[in-house]
Amino acid sequence: EGYQTKLLIGATDLTLESVIDEIHQRDGLAIASHIDRDSYSVIGQLGFIPDDVRFEALELSVNISNEDARIQYRTYADHTFVRNSDAHFPDDIGKSATIFRLEAPSFNELRKALRAEEGRTVRI
Repeated sequence: EGYQTKLLIGATDLTLESVIDEIHQRDGLAIASHIDRDSYSVIGQLGFIPDDVRFEALELSVNISNEDARIQYRTYADHTFVRNSDAHFPDDIGKSATIFRLEAPSFNELRKALRAEEGRTVRI
């Protein structure tokens, strides 16, 4: 338990590309959060997802159906889509989820599923 004394609401001067590059350099997975929201999303901020930015997945919120997402985001049909509850309140936990077919619960298996490698899959 403790308190953060720094103000955490400020913007950054980092580019999207540099953040994604840093994630990948650290062997992480870059997932664009709730792309269907007008605020706090890549599309909400830029109006599109740049072609040269490599996300492992695009997340959809509970606010859009799979059918509507397929229509609205058909430009990004070659991307993997995931869903998470993005819960800010206990009652919202589990309202949305992604099913991953993995051989074991590991980060490497998750990476394979997001890339649809070796029979691993993602289903929303």
